[in-house]
Formats: sequence, structure tokens, C-alpha cells
Amino acid sequence: MKALGGGTVSRGAVDAYPRKILPRKISLRVSRTNRILGTSIGAGEIPGYLRRLHLEVRESGPDSFEVMTPTYRVDLTREIDLIEEIARLHGFHRIPVTLPSGRVAPESKTAMQKGTERAKSLLAAFGFWEVITYSFLSTQVLRDLNLPPEDRRATPLRIQNPLSEDQAVMRTTLIPGLLSSARSNLHRQNLDLKLFELGRVFFPRQAEELPEEAASLGGILCGRREEESWAQGKAECDFFDLKGVLEGLFEGLGVSGLRFLPAPEVPFLHPGKSAAVWGGEEEIGVLGEVHPGVTERFDLKGKVFLFELNFEKVVSRMTERRKFTPLPRYPAVTRDLAVVVDESVAAGDLLRTLWQADEGWIKEIRLFDLYRGNPVPAGKKSLAFRLTYQKEDRTLTDREVNEFHQKLVEFLTRQYQGTLR
Repeated sequence: MKALGGGTVSRGAVDAYPRKILPRKISLRVSRTNRILGTSIGAGEIPGYLRRLHLEVRESGPDSFEVMTPTYRVDLTREIDLIEEIARLHGFHRIPVTLPSGRVAPESKTAMQKGTERAKSLLAAFGFWEVITYSFLSTQVLRDLNLPPEDRRATPLRIQNPLSEDQAVMRTTLIPGLLSSARSNLHRQNLDLKLFELGRVFFPRQAEELPEEAASLGGILCGRREEESWAQGKAECDFFDLKGVLEGLFEGLGVSGLRFLPAPEVPFLHPGKSAAVWGGEEEIGVLGEVHPGVTERFDLKGKVFLFELNFEKVVSRMTERRKFTPLPRYPAVTRDLAVVVDESVAAGDLLRTLWQADEGWIKEIRLFDLYRGNPVPAGKKSLAFRLTYQKEDRTLTDREVNEFHQKLVEFLTRQYQGTLR
């Protein structure tokens, strides 16, 4: 440095040693050494192996030693490090080869793993494609969802060192990623979309470092209902297609007892075309048509339908048992029922009322028609159901079916102040 760099040599010596390394004392057990290596090394052999490494060894009991490591062996910090050195010096070829003992249990999957596999398989069978989007997003896309300040999804967890403002916070909902995926596809003329994502969302916790994580399942639907062909029309997807997907998903997962109720106050959904999924007194998710203002901000054309579910709550209601019934031996009888009720009455409520009034005769109830317009009065709607009656032990007569069907009609119209159409 003096000759080539023109430096000046200082007098004395400077020792830069801010964190002094001291010898370390480690306890070593003979029994543990043999248990881990599967050997029978005697207590008299072990000190010899360690002293060959210039380690100080002192007997501290009939089955243990205290070992002092030199400062240059910074890799020796635990008992297992000493056991590794003993194995090396003893010779790997002298360690006997043995089969593991104990019962090998079959791999058991958690309820979440089973639910995830089943949900993905079902949605794929329904024609959906899985997407995987970033867990990071911008605060602007959350504002684009019309989320009010009191909504917990409007207060995301900020990243300390984001790569850009577009990835500055962790997602609190899957919806921005799904809408962005839909926009990318629509701009590339993929107009008929069925997309889903199953991932985690994140919420900050008070006075805690790690955020709350929750599994969420979201999906998006737009375009034509069926692939275009000579046998199919050009009917567009609607709210009921999306609702049918969720009904099929819940049935395939073995989840029952859920209700679809109107949800006019979901900020990113159309107020007249949205619903919430409820299990008892707990909201599980939402579904409906995306609010026109939101579709405009995300540069989406046409009607777009989406859903998002708290997947952990769905999985908690899954049942593993499947019930099988024998094939029917006696014929079924069908009757149709069309009733005019107020617009505020949900078809699901009528279905539940019919099932509650059943006395073991009804096998199936299916809603097959919804009508508004003349001659149905304004503020009313007509709902038509097809009921299938069947007994397992005998054939039903027309007289029996007609009498029971009439009882159901009277009960239903009285319960909802409806009239037969």
C-alpha cells in the first residue's frame, strides 16, 4: 500500500475484533449418540475421537461428557454437531444398516386439503379455468371496488419495501385479481370466461407482527352460457347460472343447510342482482353481477358475474359421509304448482316451506319457471314448481297424490298470502 498507493504506515497495531469469539462448552450424552447413529460405541471410545479434533473432553457423569470447542471451530455449537463428528471419525461403513422400526401410517390429508382438491375438481368439471394471481396489489384497485372505510378489506397490510406502487399492499380479497384476469382475456378476444382462484387473503392484526390469513375462493363468469354451435343459441350468462354453479359446488362438497338471501349493500355488486350465502347466522360469501361503476373502472365490457366465499367456513361444513339409496321399485307421480307471490318472497323460502310440510312423499322439488308481466299484477311474480311424489313401499294412487298436493297448495298460499296462477 505504501509503495503502490502512496499510503503512510502508522505506528503500532490496530486490532478490529468487535465480537470476540470464546470457547464453547457443549454437553454430550453417550446414550443419545448411540440412539441417533444406531451404534453401540463405548464411553471409552468417544473421548479419543474428540481429542483427535483438538477438543477438550472432561467426564461429567457415567453417561455424559463436557466438551470445550476451540474458537476456530465455530461450526460446533450443539450436541448434534459433536455426534456428526463422532460418526465421521468412527466410520460410516461401521454404522449398521437397519430398517426403521414402528408403524408406517398412511398419509392423512387435512379437511382443508381435501376440500381444496374437491373444490378445484368440481369447478373444473363445471368448465372453469383456474388462475393464480399476485398476493400484492395497489391501494387504487381496492378503492375501485367502492369499499367503504369501515370495511376491513379497505385497510390492507402495507409492504415495507414494495417493488412498485402497483404491488404496495397485500390483498384482502381475490376480486381485483379476478377482474384484472378477466380484462386481460377480454382484451384478447376471449369473450366467454369462467375463471376461479383459491388462495389466501391477508388482514393486519393489532399489535402483532404476522397478519391474519384466510383461505378464500372466488370465481368470475361472463359471456355466452354455452359454446357456440349449430345446436346452441347465443344466450348470455346471468345471475342464476352463477347461483347454479355454487349450488353444484356445495352439493359436491357435501355442504348443506346454506341459504341465498338478497344482499343489496355489497359495494362492488349490482344492488338488484346480488345475494349473500348464509349458514345459520354466519355470512359465508357473496355473489352477483358486478356493479357497472366497477366494470367501468376495470375497463370491462358487458355484464360480469362473480362470487367470493370464505373457504374455511365452507370446509368446516363439509361432510365425509355419503348416503346411498336403493333404486326405486315403484313409479313416481309429478304435479306442477304455480303460485303468485310478492316480489320480496324468495324462491328458496317457498322451497323450504314445501319440504317442511312433506310427510315422506316428496322425492324432488324443482323450480322450472319465473314469470313477471301481464296478467301477473305489478309488484308480484309467478313461480312454478314441479313436485315428484314417490313411496318406497307401494304405488301411490292419483287420489292420494291429489289430496296431499292440495294440502300443500293451501298451506303454501296461506303462508305467503299467494294465489294460484
